[in-house]
Amino acid sequence: MADAVGIVCHPRIDIGGAPVMEARRRLEERGFRVWTYCATAEERPGALEGELNGTRLIVSIGGDGTLLWTAQQAAAAHIPVLGINAGRLGFLTQVQLGEEGSALDRWAAGDFTLQRRALLEAASTTAAFSPPTTWRFTRGSRST
Repeated sequence: MADAVGIVCHPRIDIGGAPVMEARRRLEERGFRVWTYCATAEERPGALEGELNGTRLIVSIGGDGTLLWTAQQAAAAHIPVLGINAGRLGFLTQVQLGEEGSALDRWAAGDFTLQRRALLEAASTTAAFSPPTTWRFTRGSRST
């Protein structure tokens, strides 16, 4: 079975749209099996477990929240994540939507550097936070 690359999209990203299809085409031309997943606001841990076997990279297209969720899914399997910013700010991503083709070409050629980032999760079920709240922190930023 060929090595795989996953593409995870924010719900507002058209999974059949030009950026996703172009990324898919470039990867398939290089012999990768490509799977796609459209994340939703009600996602659960382990949602990608069935897709991770043989996956060498997950491309996260969305904002920082999509990247954090994708990183959480990929962490247990030690799969790197390439974040493509399709949001407003993109504090955690270095690639902007429209630049994904060249970033994927560089990755496939081995021209990249992994940046390890810590991921910490804290949850509270006290009455002070109703409904129960979960915070995810990475490199000094906060996402709820």
